[in-house]
Amino acid sequence: MHKNILILNFGGPQNASEVQPFLKELFSDTVGIKFGIPGFLQKLLARFISWRRSPGIIEKYQEIGGGSPLVPMTSKLIELLSEKLPGYRFFTAMRYTPPFAEDTLREMKDLGVHEAMVLPLYPHYSIATVETSMDSLKQAMKKLNYYPVLRPLCSWYEFDDYIGAMVHQVRLGLQKFDKKPLLLFSAHGVPVSYIEEGDPYFEHVEHSVRLILDKLEWDGEHKLAWQSRVGPVKWLEPSMDDMLLQLGKEQKHQVLVIPVSFVGDHIETLHEIDIEYAHLAKEAGITEFKRMPSLNTEPVFVDCLKNLIETKYDIHKCSLKVCRCFLYQKLSHSN
Repeated sequence: MHKNILILNFGGPQNASEVQPFLKELFSDTVGIKFGIPGFLQKLLARFISWRRSPGIIEKYQEIGGGSPLVPMTSKLIELLSEKLPGYRFFTAMRYTPPFAEDTLREMKDLGVHEAMVLPLYPHYSIATVETSMDSLKQAMKKLNYYPVLRPLCSWYEFDDYIGAMVHQVRLGLQKFDKKPLLLFSAHGVPVSYIEEGDPYFEHVEHSVRLILDKLEWDGEHKLAWQSRVGPVKWLEPSMDDMLLQLGKEQKHQVLVIPVSFVGDHIETLHEIDIEYAHLAKEAGITEFKRMPSLNTEPVFVDCLKNLIETKYDIHKCSLKVCRCFLYQKLSHSN
């Protein structure tokens, strides 16, 4: 009998025609993106935002090859994990592009799956990633009248093999420098209001940064900044923009960026960091601005996930006090 793994990820458009539907799904998400207005109004607004923003976003995707590599990267990860874990059966659901939770759960229902471990490909818990993905599963289960036992691993930023994989990639990045650079950890930002609600994301990211530095035995300089800020609300600070300008003023000429909250490449690494922030860094006077290679499907990361699954499959239950994933117990119609 197979052990079942349901892997969750963000999703991303693979071509220009998928950009507007992707943006519409993203900005319609009342769990992960909170506009502070009634849900039906947010969904209407999402239509306008996706129409307005899609031409500029399409241009950015064209500059990185035409689409996001995140969905095919996830598929490749599952292929590699299936080879290493023949006793396991893998499924995947994306939050904002196909395959959606409803598609995947329908497949699982048809196959008679009664239990699965849920593995979000986000090391750190956040409302904007793990919680909204879990909520999409909950809604799909109700719609399909299908209630398997799903055991989510809602954060794994402390897992030693993950820290080891990150350190391995940091060392590869350090090989690009003749002198010891400043390590600039970059994480996707969230509104401060999320943290005030109890989201542990900020704490999780800071903790993983400390673990990486300790394992790396780093005695040089390091900073943490937050990227991808949008909208008028207050986001975590310092932003990457402000940090790069400050580093330029301090005449820090060598900078290695470590995308600590992303495990795979997508538009926030390939365009935002490699193109937009690289341009800003050059203008600020940073002469060497390089990025650590992402984990993607590197063998060290495949082994990390293999060990994570084997270690946690039979014993794991979500223990995060703030987590609202709703899935540690079998749901019933009363839920």
